[in-house]
Amino acid sequence: MKFQTNEQIEDMLAEVARLRYSIKQADENRKTFLSDAKQAADKKFELETADARADLDSLIAKLHDFAENNLPEGKKTINFQNGRLAFRKEPPKFFFDDQTEVTGKDSRLVDFVKDNVPEFLKVVYLADWVKLKSKLGFDSNGEVFFVDTGEILPNVRAELADDKFSVITS
Repeated sequence: MKFQTNEQIEDMLAEVARLRYSIKQADENRKTFLSDAKQAADKKFELETADARADLDSLIAKLHDFAENNLPEGKKTINFQNGRLAFRKEPPKFFFDDQTEVTGKDSRLVDFVKDNVPEFLKVVYLADWVKLKSKLGFDSNGEVFFVDTGEILPNVRAELADDKFSVITS
């Protein structure tokens, strides 16, 4: 199809913008609908299960008390025909003074370990793919090589992709 005038292209671009806006509005309506439906379903679930959850909590509390008072010496489990009651030791959680939980990535812990107990420091190596990629070339067969030296990068292939076409509207 050949277009004769810029005016025809301008009309088509305006239509693209209108259709995109229409789709965006429909998506916003869908998100609102789903959010409202989820809230209604959550409320219905809470109402329908409130008594059952309260009864379950009460039964579990009674079973906990029973197990605590009747565990055989040195045991952590009591077996029954319909199940078992078991205690399992939970590991402690650790928190910084500001009440955030300690993680291995937190800079406060990393700095402490680096300065005081470096044997507990984990070093992670990552290839700087963005910089490395800028030094690479490839041939028509997809073989990848260093542009400066011609050295082939083993086990890596390049695959050409078609140019991406965009219609940009304001």
